[in-house]
Amino acid sequence: MRLGISRENMKNARLILCVTLLLMSVCLSGCQEKSSNNGNQQHTTENTFIGDWYDISSSPDNDSWSFYMNKTAKDLLTQDIDGQSTTTISWYDYTNDNTTLCFSPINQSVGSSSYFSECFSYSFSDNTTHLAFSSNGIVIMDMRKIS
Repeated sequence: MRLGISRENMKNARLILCVTLLLMSVCLSGCQEKSSNNGNQQHTTENTFIGDWYDISSSPDNDSWSFYMNKTAKDLLTQDIDGQSTTTISWYDYTNDNTTLCFSPINQSVGSSSYFSECFSYSFSDNTTHLAFSSNGIVIMDMRKIS
């Protein structure tokens, strides 16, 4: 007994299947994120900095940084000075591009007497849980993400 599918119908069905698969693969290929990194540094976005970081290079002091969505950062530094624990909180505005982050005093405009801008190169590693700030190739802050 012969099934009611002709060779012509089989060819059409195969053609439709091939075209469908081709279209699906073309459409889905655009869904992959392309990365030009070396595998250790992820493509950085504005939100990669956001959160709390602990400076593991600040021993014996405790230095933690918090980066906020409104482009401000808080530095919380606790030091033991002459047997007394002293905590200093400093606030900064920050700007960044793909390689550099710059700090300036919060709410200070360029040209004011207390304005300065200090810039560092940065790099992320360990799935963006490690952040290193450097200047002239020397690591200044070596940070781990807290939250």
